[in-house]
Amino acid sequence: MLSTTYDISLNEQKEETIERGTVFFPCSAYTGDIHQYVTKNLPSHWHREMELFVLDEGKVRITTVNGEFELHSGDGYFVNSNVLHGIYALTERPCRFHSIVFDPVIIAGAPGSAFDLLYVRPFIEHASPIRALYQGNRDSSSDIFLLFENAYQACAMEQEGYEFIVRESLSHILLTLKSNQNYLQTPHNSQQELRLKDMLTWLELHYSDSITVTQLADSAGISVRECQRSFSATLHTTPMNYLMNYRIAAAAKLLRTTNLPITEIAIHCGFGSPSYFTKQFKAIIGKSPRNYRFNKST
Repeated sequence: MLSTTYDISLNEQKEETIERGTVFFPCSAYTGDIHQYVTKNLPSHWHREMELFVLDEGKVRITTVNGEFELHSGDGYFVNSNVLHGIYALTERPCRFHSIVFDPVIIAGAPGSAFDLLYVRPFIEHASPIRALYQGNRDSSSDIFLLFENAYQACAMEQEGYEFIVRESLSHILLTLKSNQNYLQTPHNSQQELRLKDMLTWLELHYSDSITVTQLADSAGISVRECQRSFSATLHTTPMNYLMNYRIAAAAKLLRTTNLPITEIAIHCGFGSPSYFTKQFKAIIGKSPRNYRFNKST
């Protein structure tokens, strides 16, 4: 079955907590448009599941701790388990995509199995965090695109026995990726990525409070300068701009899903002044909070 979601639900570790598929087969197929996310991007996040993503239309930038790359229509990426990544639209035109997010257990099977110990676990721990897939390349990318489409269509239609098709296709993709890269000598979760995750987690837990960059840097045990450099290098923004966008996204969700007064939402999301909240909301979303709520409810 196809799913579309434009909210990222996170736990206290800022790990995405959307339920994938079913308990018996944790895999979901998604379709959507990056512009439909509140701030017109999918902010940096991570999940224990692996992900395959193909851009159907538009142009986007993918950001990670290790760098960034652009995708055009027809391109895609594979992201490993627990890798911090974000997606940013680079055009005003629609940036439509389809993707599969799946728990590695689909391939690994029971803990301690040959699939788990010889293939999946080493891949999670030592394979590249993310790999760009470019349409038209005369390499294994073309095989991966075909396998991805097989898995995606099977997952979307959910006909009897679709789980076998999805598992087989995803297994072939993992083997293809494994055979075309050198394993890292150390796990791919770098100290820089772990520190950034610590700061994003702390930010989410305290976004309603009055926050300083010093407090944010202290949450990861680093200097203010290093904190600012980390946000700039990976997220291409300042800590305070990231906080502002997070607060506005949180406010937009409350406007859509609750009947709380706008003033109460402003205070809950860390704005001391309702007028300042309205000004910032309109600057980022393009509508006043009142108009946004009205348009979302009609």
